[in-house]
Amino acid sequence: MTRINQRKTGRNLLPYADIGTDWRDGWQPLNGISGGFYRRETTSGRTYFDILQNTLVSARFTMPINAKALTAPGLGYRLDLYYQPTTRPGQPEPNAQLFCYPSARFSSLILPTPGDGSQARAAPWLTLDTTFGPGAQDNELELRLASGRQPDGTSLAPAEDPDSAVPEDGPDWPSALGRVHICGEIPGSVGTPGMSVGLFHGPLSLNAAHSSVSLDGVAARWLIDGKIPVCKGAEHRLALSVDDACGWAGDTAAGNPGTLVYAYWRDEAAADEQKLTLTPTEATPDDDAQHVQSPWTLTCDATSGGVHEILIESVHHAPPFALPALLVGDFKLLIGAGVAPDYKPCVALQETAVVRAQVVSAITDMPAVDTPVQWRVDGASATETRTDGDGWATFEFRPTADANVTVSVEGPYNEVPDLESISVQTIASPPWEQFQFLVDGERVDSEYGRVLLFPETAAHKLTLKPQDANVSLGEMVSLDYAFHSASGASGSLTFSPAPGVQRELTKDGLEWTVVASGDAISQMFDIIFTCKPWKTPPVLSGTVVPEAFELVALPGSETSMQGDYFVLGPTDQTLAPTTHSIVVQARAISDGSPLPGVPCALTNLVPDTAISSNYMTLNIEHAQITDATGSTTFPATFHMHRKEFHDDARITIVGGPSPVTAGIRYRRPPSRSSLTCVIAHIFPGRPDLGIPYATPTLRVFVLAQRYATVDGQFPNIDPGDVDVVLDLHDGSTLGPYKAIIHQDAPYRTLSATLDILLPPGDYSRVVHARISAGGRMGGLWHFDVDTETVEHHPQATDGKPTRLIYAPVQEAPINEWIYLQWPTYTNKEPWEQYSIYRGTGAPLDIEIFPIEYGQTAMARVRSTRAERRPLTLIRGVKDSIVVQLCNVALTWT
Repeated sequence: MTRINQRKTGRNLLPYADIGTDWRDGWQPLNGISGGFYRRETTSGRTYFDILQNTLVSARFTMPINAKALTAPGLGYRLDLYYQPTTRPGQPEPNAQLFCYPSARFSSLILPTPGDGSQARAAPWLTLDTTFGPGAQDNELELRLASGRQPDGTSLAPAEDPDSAVPEDGPDWPSALGRVHICGEIPGSVGTPGMSVGLFHGPLSLNAAHSSVSLDGVAARWLIDGKIPVCKGAEHRLALSVDDACGWAGDTAAGNPGTLVYAYWRDEAAADEQKLTLTPTEATPDDDAQHVQSPWTLTCDATSGGVHEILIESVHHAPPFALPALLVGDFKLLIGAGVAPDYKPCVALQETAVVRAQVVSAITDMPAVDTPVQWRVDGASATETRTDGDGWATFEFRPTADANVTVSVEGPYNEVPDLESISVQTIASPPWEQFQFLVDGERVDSEYGRVLLFPETAAHKLTLKPQDANVSLGEMVSLDYAFHSASGASGSLTFSPAPGVQRELTKDGLEWTVVASGDAISQMFDIIFTCKPWKTPPVLSGTVVPEAFELVALPGSETSMQGDYFVLGPTDQTLAPTTHSIVVQARAISDGSPLPGVPCALTNLVPDTAISSNYMTLNIEHAQITDATGSTTFPATFHMHRKEFHDDARITIVGGPSPVTAGIRYRRPPSRSSLTCVIAHIFPGRPDLGIPYATPTLRVFVLAQRYATVDGQFPNIDPGDVDVVLDLHDGSTLGPYKAIIHQDAPYRTLSATLDILLPPGDYSRVVHARISAGGRMGGLWHFDVDTETVEHHPQATDGKPTRLIYAPVQEAPINEWIYLQWPTYTNKEPWEQYSIYRGTGAPLDIEIFPIEYGQTAMARVRSTRAERRPLTLIRGVKDSIVVQLCNVALTWT
């Protein structure tokens, strides 16, 4: 391989330019006329032609590159001369001519005299150069060196004058008319080239569609980050696909052969260190230059990766060309091994399978590191992973049935990808369908059922019985147990046979006995059955408890319900911050009393998008212990800035012998649901009081307080969004009606009102109201009531504009009675005693008729003077505090 300092570039195309002893093989006088010139040599070895009266013609020499590729400025064939002209001016002057063939075009270069006839000696040689432009079909050049005088038939001087003494520091300038000295080429002499014809051509250009490097006849099919791949331990072929337009490859039709080039490493030391060699295949023994289209052998004995660069340099005058960087690595690949999991993932549990494959170099059989590997499951779209430091790649996927995984790998020098097929077998059904879990002969039901163990009692018999077609039949089975970290780790469970003892599972199943220690009370535990081919061992969960119990799910004090759904969502936190929650209570089976010290947990929220999207925070999968009231609270908090809502979900409560499920509906609920006011009452017709009082009137009023708004705004509520359906005491139903919605943004309340005149008749009392929001409002906000209306006095009526009083007449002449009506409720409080506060001013006549609680109360008011008087209905005095219900303003004229 050529070293940088061994390259022979900037070559002289002119043969015999050194005018050596064999000069006659390359130079002939024009027209065969001998004489008229000398071949001289100085004592220092410099040769030159002393041309007195003749023209010397060089042998023709080849043009490597066609003129069509040399049109840019500065390109072409350039003649350089190192000469001494005559000191005698006069015509004709000596000249040089460069002829092109077959066109016979030529260019002349005059070798002018200095114009000083008295100068007898001029030691320096003069330099002169010019660039010639051959024709498009030319392929040869010829140089002619001419004196200003040509043969005229007289005797001419001989071609050599061996007796002529030439000074060592150079000859004197000639003095005869037209005479000229032309210096021969001086090899290795910088700045004094003598006589030369050089080729100056443009940069190398390659066809982008072809790779320069191949391995075993396969060209690199792609580059690696723009770099040419080179395989460790392999012998490659470097062949350049030259773009014809650059001219380096020549022009066969015109007879231009193209240029010779060198190929070498930019950093030879780094290439040597990695044992990279580049050997020409068609070079001469003493020179590594070869035709640009001849191949090189590229050998890489590296054992590690690296980046290197090859330069291509013409033997003529042209800038070196850098190939794309070479990247050393493993680029012809095989799959050495494909490994299926040693378990069968359970489809019902949505378990994943992990398959593995090792990728090796097809050349060295060593692991291929950080190599992309493609995985396809049953022909689906590919997934890519990369190999680790040992050449192993892993792929994890979730099968839905038995699957065939195709792993493929390919490198730039693989003709086709290397493939391996890995079969993955699955288990379709969950463990609780493959096994029966029995305790003392009683089956523990479902996925979330639990074993209840009572401490310090007789040993319980635990049975693991396989169902038909159980996948673990014939396999070895052992068990172990673990207490949940959330409930501590005191106490113990004692098994016989002991944990870790393996036995073969037969169709009759396996039995153990288990005893819980006394200090294990309130412990949650898992019994883990280890057996093939399960990925996740079957687990039987349980609790150590003092007695049998059940779990119930209840709403927190301010949590709204809609049917059996807990309504959860952002709440207003500006005045009295509240948190909505799910309360789990343990109740003893024996008498229903609350049972403290029972661990329980929420699990399996489906779908879980509210939590996974960071919309809601809820304590999932972590056990909590019931307190002295037998209850534990799971608060739900929400991120107020989030505006999206999610589909209804179901959540499972575990810890009891059977799981409990509850629904969750995501809405913006009233923050203080306990203060929601609901009035639904029919005021009977009283024709005896006058026409305004004669028609039965239905009044419905709902007030829900403290909503968390969206950016301080309530939604656009469409008319008819709220439906009202009422149940009467006699079993009849009124409705559905459409209530009118009111918004109070400053107080963040929503209310609904309904006042309609009913057909004449007697109506029994409204005993139940079902009021629900639909449409856009119902999709975002919880405004939903399902409550009795006759037993309990409405909440939040104290001083609020609750429309509790029915007053169809609010203005009358002086001394006329105005009648007021309001509903009363059967749960009369001991302190309850209705009165009407008349405020300041002249006395009023006020009469409250006898009240039958649970029916309509009535009072009448009269004034003896013209005035407008605000009145307040008072329910009574509770704990020294006056309980005000509502206000009404009456006018007498």
